[in-house]
Amino acid sequence: MTAQIDQNGNRKPEEPSPTVPVIDSSTLLKGHRELIVRHADSRYRLRLTASNKLIMTK
Repeated sequence: MTAQIDQNGNRKPEEPSPTVPVIDSSTLLKGHRELIVRHADSRYRLRLTASNKLIMTK
């Protein structure tokens, strides 16, 4: 995807491709502040911060 720039030089939010699934973070977190994602032999922690941002760490 290529970022679009508006007339003021600001970056416009990108729309997901219609073939890319979209899942709301609240659906993943189900009321919790963090979860573990297993991928192959690794585990990743997805955490919702106090400033309402998502951070994924290995």
